[in-house]
Amino acid sequence: ALNDEGDKMLMDRARSYYEKALSLSPNSSIANGNLGMWFVHKHGENSSFDHSEEIKYLRRGVQSCPVSADTLNNLGNVYFMHNNRNEARKCYVRALKLCPNHRCALTNLGIAFAHKGMIREALCCFRASVNLCPTFIETLNNLGLVMTQCGYLSIARELYDDLVKTQNNLPPEVYLNHGIAHSSSLKGSIEAESFRIALRANPNCVKAIENIASIYMDVDRFDECILCCERALEIMPNNISTLSKLLFASASICEFETLLETKKAFTDLLLDECRHENLFAQIHPMIAQMVPCFRESNFLDIAIAHAARISSTSGSLFNIFPLNKSEPRPRHNGRIKIGYLSSKFGNSDIGHLIGGIFSLHDRQSFEVFCYSLSRDDYSPWFKAVEDDADHFMDFSSTENIDAAVRIRRDDIDILIDLDGFTTVSCPEILSFQPAPLQINYLGHFGTSGASYIQYVVVDETIAAEADTKDKFTEKALVMPSCAIVNDHMRYSSTTVLEVENFDESFDRSMFGISEDVFLYACFHPLHCLTSEIFEAWIEILKRTDGSVLWIAQSNPSAEKNLRMKAKSLGLLTERIVFSDPAPYYDNLMRYNLVDLVLGGLEVLGGITVGVDAIWSGTPIITLMGEQMHNRIEASYLRNAGLGDSLIAKSVDEYIDLAVHLNFDEFRYMELIKRLEYSHERSQSELFDTCKWIRCFELGLLNAYDNFQSDRSQKNS
Repeated sequence: ALNDEGDKMLMDRARSYYEKALSLSPNSSIANGNLGMWFVHKHGENSSFDHSEEIKYLRRGVQSCPVSADTLNNLGNVYFMHNNRNEARKCYVRALKLCPNHRCALTNLGIAFAHKGMIREALCCFRASVNLCPTFIETLNNLGLVMTQCGYLSIARELYDDLVKTQNNLPPEVYLNHGIAHSSSLKGSIEAESFRIALRANPNCVKAIENIASIYMDVDRFDECILCCERALEIMPNNISTLSKLLFASASICEFETLLETKKAFTDLLLDECRHENLFAQIHPMIAQMVPCFRESNFLDIAIAHAARISSTSGSLFNIFPLNKSEPRPRHNGRIKIGYLSSKFGNSDIGHLIGGIFSLHDRQSFEVFCYSLSRDDYSPWFKAVEDDADHFMDFSSTENIDAAVRIRRDDIDILIDLDGFTTVSCPEILSFQPAPLQINYLGHFGTSGASYIQYVVVDETIAAEADTKDKFTEKALVMPSCAIVNDHMRYSSTTVLEVENFDESFDRSMFGISEDVFLYACFHPLHCLTSEIFEAWIEILKRTDGSVLWIAQSNPSAEKNLRMKAKSLGLLTERIVFSDPAPYYDNLMRYNLVDLVLGGLEVLGGITVGVDAIWSGTPIITLMGEQMHNRIEASYLRNAGLGDSLIAKSVDEYIDLAVHLNFDEFRYMELIKRLEYSHERSQSELFDTCKWIRCFELGLLNAYDNFQSDRSQKNS
């Protein structure tokens, strides 16, 4: 307190001296500049203060001495704090004209360019400043930050690692950015320690708190993640990034009250915004699908804004590959080069679905390249992709721009993105337009919103071609059967057959479930579950005495919250059984123990649940919605030859259907007979992988020919 009082006295005395100097010489450049900086130190960087006083005195200082680069740089800083970025850049440029080697002005101009999205110009400024003073920490910090934003992560990590090892008393921002640069690497301990150092230096550093929340989320410690998010929101309410993490974490443990409050916060932000562009650009499309106000009315705008933001910080800024400039070209030796880009070739839902198609491509018409964004997980699925592709490249440690360069050098004609806007995707690679024709498929069910992606793969159930004109930026590649490929060979693996040989030892008693009850089950990840659907399940159990619900993908916090919710709705919690997630083949065997799978969850997740249930001979009911991901299970059922008999159009219809299948034994057994014959399953549209790939190839050829024709017409 004494130090604070002493500092206040010194500050007041300094102000009185500056004001006395100005009374003697009103046009003194030095006195005006110093008094302006006095106000800057008083207000700090808090944009809520009125910065008019410092601007007034600093402008007087510039007018009195137009050749003072320091005063121009200081005035630019005040404009920047006041969010007047254009005037700030003008001041920095004027300062550099007077003093080209002004390292602070160079650094500040680089920061201003970076905020404008002019990354190339920002890099030029930072490099020039570093050349003047290789140890200038502020410049090195900002250079590393821009390198991180541009995807040059190895360069950024090396820069920050060197700073942390060789310099003492670094600003907390350096440790924060050091952690961010390492956040996509496998060195989680480095990442976490850097954030904690930044947080010790500044306990209110929202970015550090937020990134620690991300670390907790990555290891499924959702309760700790929620605590971090709540702390961050106390400091900075309505922060979009923090709200997004809180939304997913609370959904993952079925904390429905927090989930509802977070969705309301997003809705309030939407209603309060006069212009939605900035808000939409900050919202990840996967999060938007979880919030009704965004999902139902604004998803296309959000996807477009998100794609534009990605494009603004990657390929289009470097002008390495001008977008859509690729010219039509003849096929290579009569073949089209097709590339698949994904982080999920291994043990994942996408890997399980798509693993078998690479060996089935017609090699007379296609040459197959697979580009993996993740390391080998030593699973049979990853090994199969490596073996079946004509060319396999590991991009797990490759910078985005270098990956795009490699794809361009491979002369790929059609690049198929299997990740979309999932959390582990790299849409920045596609924003460079490394292939002339790029397609959105499988990983993200919705439009990409990207001008650099030309087609999306759909079917008449998931999204009719007419629907794509208003809801998609891409053209539709419409499959005649289910748009989602199913690798039928995965069900015939030795692993599955070996498990089936021990059916007698694999029964309900292993999970504490009686053999004589009607067993409902949910196999979806729990972040997909909403309060409305869970309440529907409770109503189903209430109307079917003795039945049991098995939630097979649970976690301890979710189990606690769902038991409390069930109890509040008047249900004995003993009628709900919880199990931890199981390895894929073990999980596949669980379907054989179930009478009816409850599908139709509102949020995307568990894409293989519907098709796994149908193959196992277990009926699944679904609730068909308006979004692509709400219609996947309906497409499975229709293409399995079951029509609409298990598809509900409303929650009430969904409840009635689940109840009737419990009581109507004749109807239930008819369904079982339609599902139980393996020859029907293998010959149905849903499981005929060879036929599917031929139809897909025909669609690709038509899309490529149309693309060539369109480009030829534009160039003629």
